[in-house]
Amino acid sequence: MLPYLTSRQLRAVTTGTGKGSLDLRRITDEERILITSLRRGKLGQDNSTLLGSLLLTAIEQTALSRADMPEEHRRDHYLYLDEFQSLVTPLTGIILSEARKYRLCLTLSHQLTRQLDEAIYHAVIGNCGTLIAFRVGLEDATLLAPAFSKHQGQILPSDLSGLPNYKTYARLLMDDTPTIPCSLRTVAL
Repeated sequence: MLPYLTSRQLRAVTTGTGKGSLDLRRITDEERILITSLRRGKLGQDNSTLLGSLLLTAIEQTALSRADMPEEHRRDHYLYLDEFQSLVTPLTGIILSEARKYRLCLTLSHQLTRQLDEAIYHAVIGNCGTLIAFRVGLEDATLLAPAFSKHQGQILPSDLSGLPNYKTYARLLMDDTPTIPCSLRTVAL
């Protein structure tokens, strides 16, 4: 039997209909907030991944459905995904390339580039305007350094792999133009 079928919580979430159902288009268009916890410890690995992928697919479809609205009437809607590599669907590459025109602003975080398949990695690097990296391993640093550099060799892999705690490199997108990478210091809480 599939773990999904035995989870009372997951069955309740995915089979809910009517008045209590989730209207993602309304949440998006009315600038509402939806907070979802998909903790693996609580839901289990398979259930967490399944529910997260279903939710992300629904959000992607909701963003694409905004094509029926004139662009000037679309309000920004923000989606924050931690450990997003576990929620990737076949549509993720499409939403990364088209999110801006539907005013879906994505903040994606994960720990290793190896967690992403090649197509998603290239979609992230090619479409994300702002990149921020804390200290990374040498393998990731070698992949990320060119993405941070406006000019060849501007940020070296050793710059990214040698960052001290609470420091980061960032390349921002300002007025639709990437900035020269800069270093930032974060606040330890």
